[in-house]
Amino acid sequence: MYANQSKKMAKLGTLFFVTFAAFVAALFPSLDPDTYFHLAAGRDIATTGVIPRTETLCFWAAGEPFINHEWLFDLLAWWSFDFGGEIGVSLFRATLSGLLFLLAALVAFRLEAAWWATLATSIAFLPIFRPSLELRPHLAGYTLAAAALLVFLNKNVTIWRTIALIIIAVVWANSHGSFPLVVPLIILWALMPVTKQDHALERPKRLGVAALAGLSTLINPWGFGLVKTVVYHTDSKITAMVPEWWPISWGEQPAFDALLLALIAGTLLSFLPKKNRLRFAEIGLVLLFLIPAVKSQKFVLGLAVGLAPVMAANLSRVLNFRLTTKLSISAASVLIAGLAGSVIHPSTSFGFGFDKTEAPFDAIDWASKANVGGKWFNPFDRGGFLAWSGQKPILDGRAYVHGTDRILNFVSALANPLNFQQMHRVLGFDAVLVDYHDTAFPVLTEYLLQSNDWALVWLDNRFAIFVPASKAQSLDLPTFKVLLPQANPLYLFDLPDSDVAKARAETDGPSQSTLGKPLSLLVKGLLDLKEAGLGWAPIDAIKSPTKPEFCKTAADSLKQLVSLEPDTPMYRYFWAISLVCNDQCEEALHQVNKIQDFPDAKGLKILIERGECP
Repeated sequence: MYANQSKKMAKLGTLFFVTFAAFVAALFPSLDPDTYFHLAAGRDIATTGVIPRTETLCFWAAGEPFINHEWLFDLLAWWSFDFGGEIGVSLFRATLSGLLFLLAALVAFRLEAAWWATLATSIAFLPIFRPSLELRPHLAGYTLAAAALLVFLNKNVTIWRTIALIIIAVVWANSHGSFPLVVPLIILWALMPVTKQDHALERPKRLGVAALAGLSTLINPWGFGLVKTVVYHTDSKITAMVPEWWPISWGEQPAFDALLLALIAGTLLSFLPKKNRLRFAEIGLVLLFLIPAVKSQKFVLGLAVGLAPVMAANLSRVLNFRLTTKLSISAASVLIAGLAGSVIHPSTSFGFGFDKTEAPFDAIDWASKANVGGKWFNPFDRGGFLAWSGQKPILDGRAYVHGTDRILNFVSALANPLNFQQMHRVLGFDAVLVDYHDTAFPVLTEYLLQSNDWALVWLDNRFAIFVPASKAQSLDLPTFKVLLPQANPLYLFDLPDSDVAKARAETDGPSQSTLGKPLSLLVKGLLDLKEAGLGWAPIDAIKSPTKPEFCKTAADSLKQLVSLEPDTPMYRYFWAISLVCNDQCEEALHQVNKIQDFPDAKGLKILIERGECP
């Protein structure tokens, strides 16, 4: 009896720890641009009281038929924001995350996994799932998948389990496009072995429940039309345009790759022992979640439901460790999670709300106050943010809504100014939002800068806004004449002396904003280096300054810039130049050693080590 009570307490402790860890793991500022159009769509439903049947967010496709297969999730997401603001959104997301991993751990227990194996597989692999814990419908979809698994792993059919599966199927069909998974999941259940104690009709009853659950997914505003929309998502023309549908990019994040491969290999190898070889239902379950994840990175979160619980159960059947070993494995899993979490995106920094450096919060806030708005030509992945901000984007990340023809026309406008001009004549843009760190925008950006028909009215460290010149004049908007929307700021060293003061003045407006402050510090720091008589190339960076009084102000600005953007090697390189200017060569060498992969850092390092530092 004591042993049973001890096991029960260990299971409860595992469930609590796994839920808490997943809840906390989801508490980071949201990075996903798709979050915003889900909030915007949910707001439309809450405001109008109806589910729109036509497109309402993007003006180019306005009035086109729109099947929002995630409307229920969108509505819940909006309610969380409406009730609690950004903190409410974060808590809603964290709650879904905790519930997902709680249900996945319960699935592991239902598969007869031991508490220590469940704890180890849940926590050790949590870092690879953390980037997927965004406020996106897939988080709800996989939570419902785990709930369905938990219900049918009871094996026997009862009226209450049937009702529960039907409810799950209906909610799933109105929350996320992964709802067709409910059918193969329950078919796996139907194929599971029937014990001698079960009634002879047990298997037919399971098949009947599978059919009933499948039919229940048609309880949605569009009926079978919803299935057509989900199938359309898999069109290769659509998936080729959306990066999240692409396979995992191996090699970019070594810690992520190592953990993911460990989960996949560990799960597959765990079927080799004799006790696990003939467990065909579990093998089917693994393949059902593994194959989509291998084909597309957007399905990686499904491995938390389809692989981790199975791996825990398989290990539990073949390993028999003493308590000290169990505790060691559990502690090691926590340690692994901590170490891997420190190097796996999005980061170890926790917080609430949205990441203000990943979306044009400041730019659109300024535009709203300056009466700049209406129809926007915008980056593909920023349309949702514009819609959420009350603007009208040309398109957003919902490729299935806009279709391949519109997306290809949009891409051609980015690449060819003549196509952009033609599109502008037809659609009449009120403003253009440029992400000048986006490699798709340089051609269009250069055209807008050179054209007399457009004026640059906003610039920060990442985004720029252009409006028709006539509109800028009628609204009496200040325009940028010297500063440019370029990711490479070296043009500042070549400015005519007559433009230096103008460039400094143009930073006054954006300097108070989140993304404007780094731009302001960068411009001031580089212009101070220029006035000190230094250049950006290593050989020009170690010259004796002609105006030493500018060296200190340059170092102050660039040090602040590095504190704001510590992961940008170019900024650290400029700071090192300013340190050389101030005769702080040892500190300059220390900073250069941190960015050895930056092209000019090695040259500056060699010159300093030769003693050529002035």
